[in-house]
Amino acid sequence: MSGAEERSNSPAFVPPGFLRLESIVARECGVPLEEMRVPGRFQERVEARFILWYLGSTLLQYSAARMGRFYEKDHTTVLNGIAQVRASEELLERAIGIGTRCKNELHGLL
Repeated sequence: MSGAEERSNSPAFVPPGFLRLESIVARECGVPLEEMRVPGRFQERVEARFILWYLGSTLLQYSAARMGRFYEKDHTTVLNGIAQVRASEELLERAIGIGTRCKNELHGLL
């Protein structure tokens, strides 16, 4: 197995594209990047994570299981977050807006 394959299968390895998306979502949602992975149920942080997972699944085609490993969350938690975005007109509108604005920054990673 090559070094790249080992890193991509490691639960601790987070691909650069996802890290970049995480940074963009944190900025757009007004949540400090270092707080994106901090456990807790503060609404702003939770909504930012939900939007990140929604965009990770739609823009980067990452599975809920893969994103869950990045956040040490069960895949059902990620699926629930994605479902919350889809069910909320406000969150979905925010997510689509962020996704539209960040496509240029993610160019080459999509």
